[in-house]
Amino acid sequence: MFSTYTLLVILAALLHASWNVLIKLQGERLACLAWMSLFASICWLPILVYLPPLGKEAVPLLIITALFHLLYKIALAKAYDYGDFAQVYPIARGSAPLLATILAIPLAGEWLSISDLFSLFLIIGGVLLLSWNGRRIELSRSVLWAIATGICIACYTVADGLGGRATINALTFAGYQCVVDGISIFIVAAFWSPKRLSVILPNQWHKLLIAAIFSATAYAIIIFVMSQTKIGAVAALRETSVLWAVLMGVIFLKEKFGRLRILATLVILSGVISLRLS
Repeated sequence: MFSTYTLLVILAALLHASWNVLIKLQGERLACLAWMSLFASICWLPILVYLPPLGKEAVPLLIITALFHLLYKIALAKAYDYGDFAQVYPIARGSAPLLATILAIPLAGEWLSISDLFSLFLIIGGVLLLSWNGRRIELSRSVLWAIATGICIACYTVADGLGGRATINALTFAGYQCVVDGISIFIVAAFWSPKRLSVILPNQWHKLLIAAIFSATAYAIIIFVMSQTKIGAVAALRETSVLWAVLMGVIFLKEKFGRLRILATLVILSGVISLRLS
């Protein structure tokens, strides 16, 4: 993978980090995620018309992944409420492949090699470094919610993978998942905080629409490039979103990012890339 494909994946990583920054910048993050997801699902509707139908075998997996996507949005909103973007994002993105790899052992029969174990230790070490408060490891609310986000990402990643295998076209499963996700998170937000949901739209709809476009475009790019070249290389390069997140946290959110966080982020990124390529 080189040239155009490389640039496309880096663009997707940038877009993914960007929509997360847009959500972090808002005050009512669950309501923002609900509107963003709804807009993204609307973007997918015309695409589904041209895709093969979803098979019956994939329906249970669609329900499972929809549930974990819903929990992921709730956990992500909570993590951003309590913690810095440059801390939450690397922990969530770094812990997800670690947990997905562990889940794949019983569910997909994918066993770990020595290089896999080394990669997992790197990720765990990086997460612990980001949890260090200067004197000890502190499992603050932000860290716990970030880990919870990573758990949800890992669960829906495995479900997505199995669901994609159960359909004629993996993009069909992805499209239906996005539509169901947009509707479900919007319903939850409507019951949870209907006033916040209605108040935030008039002033923030353009930002949320941009976030939705970024989210849908990033996902479409990854699916397209994975169909054209090596999946492992794409997955590894996609994790450069962690570096984009760090830069955006410092530039746009004015967050402090010392040497320890830089080291921790690089350790997590190294572990993730090593795991993806192994």
